[in-house]
Amino acid sequence: MACISKLANAIAYDCDTGATGLVSALIINKADIASFTVNSAAGTVTALTLVSGAKAYKIDTVKRSLVISEALKVNDGAPNAQSHAASLTITSAATSPLRATRAAITNGSFVIFAERPGVEGAYVYGLYYGLSATATDYSSHDNGGWTTVTLETPENVIGEDNLLAIHGVYGTLRAAAVG
Repeated sequence: MACISKLANAIAYDCDTGATGLVSALIINKADIASFTVNSAAGTVTALTLVSGAKAYKIDTVKRSLVISEALKVNDGAPNAQSHAASLTITSAATSPLRATRAAITNGSFVIFAERPGVEGAYVYGLYYGLSATATDYSSHDNGGWTTVTLETPENVIGEDNLLAIHGVYGTLRAAAVG
């Protein structure tokens, strides 16, 4: 998709869109993905296999507990791409042990699948390079003592594509996910 450099469609106003928030989301350790297949022309993930014994983990998407954003990553000598960012709020010690969860998420590399209202499938963030922690925020007295972690595309890569996991891929991962 990075080779597309000419606009080929009109930009129309659609008053039926604009739904915000997320329906559901999953997080997977990047190292737990054995293989994946991308249809570049359609921008879809058509297959994804986890290593034996690996699992996807559900993320509760209540209110703004997970906020995803994308920004243009301008490259010299390569097509422009996207830089992905996820702000994830860990709200409960139910992700016990909390200390181990915080250590893993601040030191690991992850892929996030996020289902938006009205979309068949789920958007994929960090599939090529993973999302790594760039910031954490914790205060015992603010926001219920929750921890917020920012995960982002690493700076030293060319960036990610806009990808959508087809419904079958996301549905299979979600059905087997922990949580």
